[in-house]
Amino acid sequence: MLQRISMIQNTRLTEAGRTGYGLLNQQEIPVATVQSGETTLKEVANRLNLEVASLIKANPQIQDLNNLQTGQDVRLPETPAPAHSGASDQQPQSNPAALPSGDPMSTTFGKMSVQPNAFFSVDPKRPSVQTTAPAPARPSAAAQADIDALGQAAASGDLKKVQDLIQSGVDINGRDSTNKQTPLMQALASGKKDVAKFLLDHNADPTIVDINKQAPLHVAASAGDSDMIQTLRQHGAHPNMKDDFGHTPLMLAAEKGDAKAIDALTSGRGGADVNLKDVVGNTALMNAIRSGKPEAVKALLGKSNLALKDDLQRNALAIAAREGNAECTKALIDKIAGLDPKTRGAIFNNQDAFGRTALMDAIQKGNDDVAQQLTKNTNVLVNIQDNDGKTALHEAAERGVAKALVSRGADPNRPDLHGVTPLMAAAQNGHGGSVEAMLQGKQPANPDLQNADRRTALMYAAAHGDVRSVRALVHAGANLDLTDKDGKTAYDLARAGSINSPSMQKAYQEILDLVNTH
Repeated sequence: MLQRISMIQNTRLTEAGRTGYGLLNQQEIPVATVQSGETTLKEVANRLNLEVASLIKANPQIQDLNNLQTGQDVRLPETPAPAHSGASDQQPQSNPAALPSGDPMSTTFGKMSVQPNAFFSVDPKRPSVQTTAPAPARPSAAAQADIDALGQAAASGDLKKVQDLIQSGVDINGRDSTNKQTPLMQALASGKKDVAKFLLDHNADPTIVDINKQAPLHVAASAGDSDMIQTLRQHGAHPNMKDDFGHTPLMLAAEKGDAKAIDALTSGRGGADVNLKDVVGNTALMNAIRSGKPEAVKALLGKSNLALKDDLQRNALAIAAREGNAECTKALIDKIAGLDPKTRGAIFNNQDAFGRTALMDAIQKGNDDVAQQLTKNTNVLVNIQDNDGKTALHEAAERGVAKALVSRGADPNRPDLHGVTPLMAAAQNGHGGSVEAMLQGKQPANPDLQNADRRTALMYAAAHGDVRSVRALVHAGANLDLTDKDGKTAYDLARAGSINSPSMQKAYQEILDLVNTH
């Protein structure tokens, strides 16, 4: 059942857990409610007669497309794209000679209309989708039963029965009544290579797609069968065909981190285009990085455009930083080092839709090995601010790992949109070591800066019972008489803390002595 919900849009994009500032006009967004029995976005799309891809683009907030909850709201696209009529009932016949030129190198992320920033061009002559000839009429019930029997025989590996059914005239390219798969697809899915090769040798079409628009090459890639991938390509399979989610066979192989399958798909003339994107902007390289398999990443690096971004404007390096695989990150950094200075700097310092850099994400997610590699790299700028005004040093200060960034010249006095400096962030979180590092750095932190609540780093440290930070701040000359918006000094906050936290009486008493005797 369709309904309309009112949504206040933020002027800035924010991640879950991050706060946006400013309001635009109220905008009504049409939604559909997930009904009982529906668990996947594809099921919702089928009910509404919409393309799955259009729903995916309109719902970037849905993380798991196969785990929807009854009653959950699904946003509808502003211009709904109807599903192809009869797509699940008719059998397309491929026409390899009628492939369109041009690769779709830009996608739309919800309402953002983000265009990827490509530093390298993609060969426009390489096909990325399939063109089909007019589909024949639906087979009769008896013919469909024979097609289903042929598919079952192929799936079970019964070569004799497959031969007999084909000899009797059953359509070798007929699609089963459930998933619209051909016998070739069913043989591949079950790992029955002898049957699959027999079907190919008897003119089975390797370009026909199933209900999800997956072709036999998708099935072989998902199974990691490099031998069958090569055989299918020899029989005319197109490595750049896309399924409902925009996945090419190469993307599926990369997702599994299968370097052999990747090589089988990309090698030789007419190999897969490594720079195609799925419906949310992911490339094969990005999928390989998420697999955590360095060999798969290295297999794709040679031809991959490292400047490409997904619909959240994250490049491959940013994804590696978030995933935290140090070996994959090193391979990327080594490859980026060989690019021209302008491109190199743009990749290292790319900001995603939330203004975040790879360095910020690596630190925030606790991927210390990756963060160390990026911090040491002189191409990486350390004072970039995200949409909330935070720098990489804010993230490091919150985690107590600020020393390396301070050595790189990170600014401890740069405030975020709330006026919070990295020094305050360290004091708030009880990281005395980071407080000391920032006070003693090449660009010493100013202990008397105040945020939007007029609080200083000393006030935060005193309120939280952080003796080490208080001692460092007092010795650095912090002003003990400053007051916050409620008129409270560091001494007042420490005294309140001692009353409210009896178990920390000793720490608070030491703090009271420090701020009362200077």
